[in-house]
Amino acid sequence: MERCERHGNREQYIINVDRAIAYGLEERSYDHRGGVIRNNMIAMPPNLYSGSRKSSSDAVISVLDSPNTKVLHNTVLTNGNTNLAVELRFDTSGAEVSNNITDAPISHRNRRYFSERNNITNAASDWFIDPAVGNLRLRPEVPHGKDQVRAHRSAPSDIDRRQRPPGRTVDLGAHEYIAADQ
Repeated sequence: MERCERHGNREQYIINVDRAIAYGLEERSYDHRGGVIRNNMIAMPPNLYSGSRKSSSDAVISVLDSPNTKVLHNTVLTNGNTNLAVELRFDTSGAEVSNNITDAPISHRNRRYFSERNNITNAASDWFIDPAVGNLRLRPEVPHGKDQVRAHRSAPSDIDRRQRPPGRTVDLGAHEYIAADQ
């Protein structure tokens, strides 16, 4: 299993891991409050998990007993290894999950409230440049997720630390596609 950090601990490429990011893992009240999980590219290869492992899998991004946490502009490719891309559990009041691209659902295990907006949860691996190495930038010819939403104030830049265009629509996911990138 690998973890490839590119820009410190907030924005990274994460490849072939069981659980990529989790806020609030301790079994105590409010292990974590607030914070932002943003601009991550998380990729798993096909068939990493066995059928029995998938049936009991946790999500690759977990928000557990962590009120007011935001999960913004992430790109997650589970390739069928997990049941969920993002899971919230216990008290996540005020949590927000917005502007993400995933290939698996986003859900709250305890059926509690959280804000969910502008997510794509049916992505395909052929939408991305090179999923095997964690490059989940959208391919030039793929229209999905491009220019879909206004930039979120808690994610003004992308994984490459480039400002998302203010006052214009921006892309879902971790990377802001610019034609000059190709």
